[in-house]
Amino acid sequence: MLQQWIKRAVVGGAMAGLLSLALPLAASADFGIGYTIDPEPGIGRDPAPVSYVYDHEITLLASLQDSPAPSMKNPSDMFLDPTNQHLWIADTDNNRLIELDQNDAFLRIVGQTAANAPKTQATLNGPQGLFVAPDGTIYVADSGNSRIAVFDKTGKFLRAYGKPETELLKTDASYKPTKVVVDPSGRIYVVNGGGDFRGVILMDATGTFRGFFGANHNLFSLTSMFTRLFATAEQKAQIAKTLPSSDTNMYLSGDGYLYTVSATAQMGQIKKLNSLGKDVYKVTNHSHLFGLTTDSTQAFFGEKPIGNQQFPQFVSITVDNTGIISALDAGSGKIYQYDQNGNMLDIFGGKQNSQNGYFDYPAALAIRPNGNIYVLDSSRKDIQVFRPTQFATMIHEASVLFYDGKYQASATIWQQLLKMDAHYSLAHDLLGQCYLNIGQYGGTTQDYVQAMQQEQLAEDRTNYSAAFAQYRHDWAEQNFGLMLGIVAGAIVVVVVVARPIGRLVEAAMKMG
Repeated sequence: MLQQWIKRAVVGGAMAGLLSLALPLAASADFGIGYTIDPEPGIGRDPAPVSYVYDHEITLLASLQDSPAPSMKNPSDMFLDPTNQHLWIADTDNNRLIELDQNDAFLRIVGQTAANAPKTQATLNGPQGLFVAPDGTIYVADSGNSRIAVFDKTGKFLRAYGKPETELLKTDASYKPTKVVVDPSGRIYVVNGGGDFRGVILMDATGTFRGFFGANHNLFSLTSMFTRLFATAEQKAQIAKTLPSSDTNMYLSGDGYLYTVSATAQMGQIKKLNSLGKDVYKVTNHSHLFGLTTDSTQAFFGEKPIGNQQFPQFVSITVDNTGIISALDAGSGKIYQYDQNGNMLDIFGGKQNSQNGYFDYPAALAIRPNGNIYVLDSSRKDIQVFRPTQFATMIHEASVLFYDGKYQASATIWQQLLKMDAHYSLAHDLLGQCYLNIGQYGGTTQDYVQAMQQEQLAEDRTNYSAAFAQYRHDWAEQNFGLMLGIVAGAIVVVVVVARPIGRLVEAAMKMG
């Protein structure tokens, strides 16, 4: 184990040194310093090719010179309209929405009233979220007005949904919608700001309250259970009640799943909710990567905090047309990408002195069909655009092929990725699973041997055991005649040897 650690440290250090010499090239070429998570305890990160590089910046300064506010002010959300590929921005402190065309050029402003003009129903007040339906209808989480404002595709105000009428949201309960999405049937999903832990508010197309969707739960704590079990009534009254975490943002994917993120949760920070509001993500078998032990059935996302860092504070999430998930951590300024099983694919970004390619306070992200990722920064008042490198493109392609059941094609790409980064643990893991599936669907025993080799490198005991079980089954089936002969021979030997021994024992007993 120590020799393996030393070897990885030396190789990783050499790679990091070479990459640092080439850092000036990072802005103009697909080259730079990245890292992946290492499954071996004590190592944490392995240097890797960078997955995304800075491409350009959108400030809108020139486009907004003639508007009531010439620059964005604390923008907090973005939405990419899949129908026409227009990009929308919730410019919160300017009380407006901004629309850009498919080429990122300014088109118009919605919801803003001139400084000296009287306020109308169409006037927004601190919008923090928006959603555009396929027919062009615009839904706005108009936080300052405690409502969901609705505009048609021309920007004309249509109606507003105020605080839902329900005993679960009593008169004195806070209602401050911060995010909104609408499904194809017209149901409206609302994130209620201010720490509402009960889940996403669900309303029908008329604005009638239908319940909470995907409610959050506290993690199981054995310590807390015993404390409350043996504490007196007075002591229980003094124990602070721990409330579940609240949702921060959400995204409705094309296949009907509602993805939610939480900036305060330490487990289950990303949830993939089905139509019943159940989180379909299962706990991963890589919890040792993060030094965490828990009885929770929730998965862990992000990285174990280092030094004074906090747990990931996810504030935005999006899913591309191939199912790749991107989640934005406002605390570290990092963007984590996952496959549909919650496996971490790659990481990029960070915070560093307002340098291009890094962030001050990232608030939202969106992804275009060409793979470019747009990151809205509230503090910088801009949008930075990142393009995927060959490394990221190959990871995404291999992942999609794997979940489409095209294991041979996926294996070929994972092999190529391992030539680029020999310590990429997930590549070893999914390559091993490719070999396992190839063996099960018409392959050979050698496929299971290769699967075991890869899963050993990935330190995935579950899939290693599955490959070994298949290998053992095939070996026994192929050598059944030999095994039968060995058993028969053993029986003969026992019988032949047992008779003389029995006679000797019988004679000895008579003599005795």
